[in-house]
Parts: sequence; structure tokens; C-alpha cells
Amino acid sequence: MRLGRIIGGTVGDEIWVDRSSDNGQTREPMLGCTTVTSGGDAYTTQWNDNGPVMHACGTNGKGGTNACTGWY
Repeated sequence: MRLGRIIGGTVGDEIWVDRSSDNGQTREPMLGCTTVTSGGDAYTTQWNDNGPVMHACGTNGKGGTNACTGWY
């Protein structure tokens, strides 16, 4: 099982997981999207990673710049 997390973020930052069964050519986007509501940490729900590749993505506030990890 995989999840996305953000540590040391600020209120309004978002985190989610994308999943792909063809190495990122197509994807199931924004699984478990969640927002930092207090403090600085947030976690997505866990997702099945048996077969597909996944990566975690986040943004610095709604409409901010997106950044993602590599596919794993």
C-alpha cells in the first residue's frame, strides 16, 4: 500500500497520489487528494500498489505550483 504525505507544509497545501498501469502514459489522477488544514502535515488515504506505478504530488496552496515525486 502507498500513500502521499506532506510534512512541514502550510495551511492550504494539497497532496495526492496518481496511479498508472502503463508507466505513466495514462494515469488515475488525484487519488485521495487532501489539504493541510492545521499544523503542517497531511496524509492521503492508502492505495493499492500491487502492479501499477504511483507517485505523490502536491501543490503550495490551491492553484499553486504542482510538484511530483518520480514514479515508483
